[in-house]
Amino acid sequence: MRTMMGLMWMGSVLLASPARADLIPPQQVKAEARMAQNPTLYDRSDQYCLNKRVGAACRIDAHPVLGGGPGRCERFIDRNTWTIDLQCQIDDLVLPEGPENAPFYPPHDFCSNGKVPPAFESYMACPPQRTIPADRFCQGRQIGQACTLEYRDSKGKPGSVAWQCQRIQEFDDFYFAGWHQAQRTVIVCRPPGSAPVRQWTERSLLKKLLN
Repeated sequence: MRTMMGLMWMGSVLLASPARADLIPPQQVKAEARMAQNPTLYDRSDQYCLNKRVGAACRIDAHPVLGGGPGRCERFIDRNTWTIDLQCQIDDLVLPEGPENAPFYPPHDFCSNGKVPPAFESYMACPPQRTIPADRFCQGRQIGQACTLEYRDSKGKPGSVAWQCQRIQEFDDFYFAGWHQAQRTVIVCRPPGSAPVRQWTERSLLKKLLN
């Protein structure tokens, strides 16, 4: 199960062109069609949008850097289950600054002759990862030492918070002739403990019909 922090850190790369339309998962096409046919339909919701409608106000009780704050219930397609999920999308999403020039590492079989496909060269490298980079807040510090994370929200408002340097794994899901997952190990200024986890509740067929 993915954490809120994981959701913030993970990106999804979907490469497609008129000549490579087969790179779009057919399940995604089907799910998008369902969404377009009914603008209020969803299959399950997280605990922050339970029994709420699309567009309703919601709130995640956590620090903004962890994905907390007020937001709106919006629909997204989960690429693991291909369900339409109603989840709390924070209004002022904060993306923590990570290490500079720290590539992600895809599975070994994604590389050919020690190289990733050209489309991924800007942010990926072939495994194994030989060094563990640190963000600028943990440069020269040990794991567990105090640090001060500086950040800006989506409106440009600055903020800072005192935390600890931690060694974590970050993940990036991407689609290229099938789904793959790249990862990297980094040292970053983050709060102790884990971020909030989304818990999903299936919506009953009756509620879908009465939607």
